[in-house]
Amino acid sequence: MNDREERELADKYLLAAFASERERKKIRLPYGLGANGIWAEQEPRRFLLSASREGDALTMWRGYAGIETQSYAIGLNASKALRILHPNAAHPKVWPDDVDERGWTIEPKVSRWFPVVYSQAASSQLATTAVRYLHWLGNNGESDAGEVFDGALDVTEEMRDRIKHHGFEDEREVRIMAVANLPLLRLRPGRGGKVPYIVLTGAAKTVDSPVVPEPHVLPIEKIRISPLPAGDRAHAKQSLEVQLASCGYHGVEVLVSEIPFRV
Repeated sequence: MNDREERELADKYLLAAFASERERKKIRLPYGLGANGIWAEQEPRRFLLSASREGDALTMWRGYAGIETQSYAIGLNASKALRILHPNAAHPKVWPDDVDERGWTIEPKVSRWFPVVYSQAASSQLATTAVRYLHWLGNNGESDAGEVFDGALDVTEEMRDRIKHHGFEDEREVRIMAVANLPLLRLRPGRGGKVPYIVLTGAAKTVDSPVVPEPHVLPIEKIRISPLPAGDRAHAKQSLEVQLASCGYHGVEVLVSEIPFRV
């Protein structure tokens, strides 16, 4: 996940909740959490896929669509699971030999879709609950260092995955979170060097593993084409339907945006 600044919004809520709880009662967090940030580093093995619950929103077309060519809003069936596509189908080695620098096993996983939290009040409440849990986890006398580390990392990263600035509420964002490490990562050129990413694919009903060696059709239900002049709509729909069928996608509903076209 490379949008670090967006995810750091959760840290601000967590720090504010920690300060508030510390004023109300004696509270401390394990391993120096809350000093310069709830957690020193973001987990580099977590990846987010973002989408919108609104398939034809002017906000989304303006913010994310291309201006020189047609753009497409792909409507996925949210009840269908996605899987991580292994880069090397001939050698799909994932785990238990895939470990991090601490020697701990990294188990890949892909979540279901979940909505982000825009509300400031709801974000503050989530942060307060998280801080109280971290206080209990670090001071209950029963959790060992590994359990405390994992628990603190999980609750902090979950907050970072879910919270988004309230100014973007019109986007109605939902997300999928995935965890992956080598050898599942791919690299693409980026502004500051190589950027790691993973590829998600559809899943057959009989597949339970979060990683698959071969691609499968995505659970696409409909595709909406960006705003077009009325005279171009029929051709745009027909050409897209042909392309979808050639790729094995049958029965996908093709629509054109209802937003008036503007030059």
